[in-house]
Amino acid sequence: MRSQRTTLVPLFLAGTLLLNHLQGSFASEQVTAYAPISDHTHQRRQLQEPTWSDITPSKELDWVPCFRDNYECARLELPMDYDNPENNQTVAIALTRLLATNRDDYRGSVLVNPGGPGVSGINSVWTLSPLLDARIGTNYDIVGWDIRGSWRSTPTTNCWANIQRRAVWRERYREHWQWPGMYDDPAFIGLLLAQVKLEKSTCKDLLGPTGILEHINTGNHARDMNSIREALGEDKLNYWGVSWGTALGGYFASMFPDKVGRLVLDANIDIRRWAQGDHSADHGDFGMVLDYFFKTCSEDDRCAFHEPTAAGVKQRYECLMRDIRMHPRVFNPWNLPDRAPVLTTYALANIIVSDALRSPLETFPRLAEWLARWEANNDTTSEHLAVGNGDTYPEFSNTVPWDAYDPDYANGDDALTTRLESEEITNCADWPEPPTDPIELQTLLDESPSPRPAAMLEVGRKIWCTGSVRPKKRYAGPFGTNTSTPILFINAWDSVTPLISAHRNAEIFPGSRVVQVASYGHLVASSSQCVVDHMFAYFQNGTMPDVNTTCADLPELHYGDDWMPPLPIGIPSFSSPTLRRDFNGRVPPRFSLGY
Repeated sequence: MRSQRTTLVPLFLAGTLLLNHLQGSFASEQVTAYAPISDHTHQRRQLQEPTWSDITPSKELDWVPCFRDNYECARLELPMDYDNPENNQTVAIALTRLLATNRDDYRGSVLVNPGGPGVSGINSVWTLSPLLDARIGTNYDIVGWDIRGSWRSTPTTNCWANIQRRAVWRERYREHWQWPGMYDDPAFIGLLLAQVKLEKSTCKDLLGPTGILEHINTGNHARDMNSIREALGEDKLNYWGVSWGTALGGYFASMFPDKVGRLVLDANIDIRRWAQGDHSADHGDFGMVLDYFFKTCSEDDRCAFHEPTAAGVKQRYECLMRDIRMHPRVFNPWNLPDRAPVLTTYALANIIVSDALRSPLETFPRLAEWLARWEANNDTTSEHLAVGNGDTYPEFSNTVPWDAYDPDYANGDDALTTRLESEEITNCADWPEPPTDPIELQTLLDESPSPRPAAMLEVGRKIWCTGSVRPKKRYAGPFGTNTSTPILFINAWDSVTPLISAHRNAEIFPGSRVVQVASYGHLVASSSQCVVDHMFAYFQNGTMPDVNTTCADLPELHYGDDWMPPLPIGIPSFSSPTLRRDFNGRVPPRFSLGY
């Protein structure tokens, strides 16, 4: 029987984080972006956030108690430029650790990264301890950190003078309307390029004096991770990374192969293609997962978008999307007093479908309902519910001046404001400089072999990097080598990080193994007891699975009121299908475009 750390995490908080975890990130920085404000405020009180400015950054890890019993926090001072450390420019990395409760069999530390890039590792450790225990054990300290430039790690990379200004700009140029492919017109792509250049200029304007923009990339994040390992006094790095965290783990293993302890990489990015800026492989399973929706919806007449055959569902879907392109829909998915209706354009419809494909077992029943509502086209506004409801969009009244060196600026209201894609620095710094000719980008979109939503995202990533500050040093390889410990890769059929990426990464690290999950979705492996058992055996004993191991213990999706999508192993389950369904309904697919 595995021992368990006690946890006081509110079930609502853990569930919200994990539903978002299943929809594209491990503990998303946008976790409550569409939840009621009152719930978010309650969560912040439960978290008992320490005052990080009271923790002095140091070159060693000076841990102080924080959050609640058995947690500690620190700020580690590291060089901003590892190739020129004597210039005295530094970053302060914020960390937390959950102390091992089984000290008799203490194994050291495991670092965890929840992806993004830029999802808070600190929030993950604070809120997901039952999930971590089930996979890693209670005889490790579990360490999370906010990567340089994000959240509590300073200098931070907010690109606007305050949250209000970002929110106002976002409403003027809604990103989920402004996708390539919205119109088949290079001039529209030219407009997008100009918009992103303007946004990037705000980053340069505010962040230029800090020097940080030239030093945020996955190579430097890997160097930071090695510095954390050294500060912890660990000879080898034990690590669990998911989504973009797999790229971070792959970079680390390539750069510091003799420091590799037990590494688990779940939902993999192909690190060689990533470094080349080649996103065509990122959606290798996209069409397969979309076909899974057509298939399951045709096989169950309780599916709200049902047709007798998969081909019939597909034809109905494609007809609807063509109609939305010419006739955008008024859509009121939440009917809540603090959320306004949405104008569902062709671009937004594709984003919603893309996000739903991240977690089919959670979202396909809701996706079918939404498609049927778009088809019916009879949603109305509910503005009367907002009368007397107060300030339901606090981001528009938040004028607290941004300070790059204030680790406490990532407050509750900031989590309610979706960051702009242009504010993500790491991705663009990892990739070669993108093309900037509108006609060339339109041609890439039109000739992409990927399904249309995936092609829109592929070209969108190139556009969102236009005008980025180029890194002083970009790690572009070599990737793959013999490591001091073999790596464990995990992957399902995944519209964001496809199964083939896990195999391509494993082939360049001799001795590694891949556990394939016979199910669909991004990070769906979290709900497989088979996967959890393999992870636990690996972290505890170094036990590697057999070649060609497949975990096939997840249920087959069906539709109807009795469907209960599996929660991640280690999290208490809901006893009522209705409660589960209502709870899921509070957290619609995120509109994040990261990993």
